[in-house]
Amino acid sequence: GKEVKFDVTLREIKERVLPELNEEFYQDLGFEDVKTEKEFNDEVKKMIEARKEEEAKNKYMDEVLEAAAKNMKGEINPEIIDDEVHRMIHQFAEQMKMQGLSLEQYFEFTGSSHEDMHKQMEPEATKRVKYRYLIEEVANAEKIEINDADAEAEAVKMAVKYGMSKEDFIKNFGGLDVVKYDMKMRKALEILGE
Repeated sequence: GKEVKFDVTLREIKERVLPELNEEFYQDLGFEDVKTEKEFNDEVKKMIEARKEEEAKNKYMDEVLEAAAKNMKGEINPEIIDDEVHRMIHQFAEQMKMQGLSLEQYFEFTGSSHEDMHKQMEPEATKRVKYRYLIEEVANAEKIEINDADAEAEAVKMAVKYGMSKEDFIKNFGGLDVVKYDMKMRKALEILGE
């Protein structure tokens, strides 16, 4: 409740200056063919619409999968769910590592444990496993097959998107068979969403 006096030395004053909307600014943002403010606004609008469309599509697919999974019959081996939980924990650990934290440090900061995380991730892991089985069943029922040529073409397209060679993309993705499996699952998802 006492009054305190501080002596402060002002060393610097900064002002936020908005960049000029010109060709150089548009190119810095990755819009190579944009020349005018109107073209820039049109491109940004298109990007926002595409993102919103993708979000709506993903939400719809989640709802379709959730509804279909409710009608699934059969038991899922607990070991398979356990494997999925461990895969999820490994992914989480990798994300933490990119932020400069180990999993042990995360547990220490949050006051949680490996067992707590395992328990917390189990419902999501169960859902993922159910969805995977469901999508695989659709792919098998629809006899979806992906040949090597189509997988190679997809790998080229994705490699360009991520700025790497086709070989590096395939290697990082886990091999051509994993690319084929991913394409197969996506086609099955498209059928489910129709």
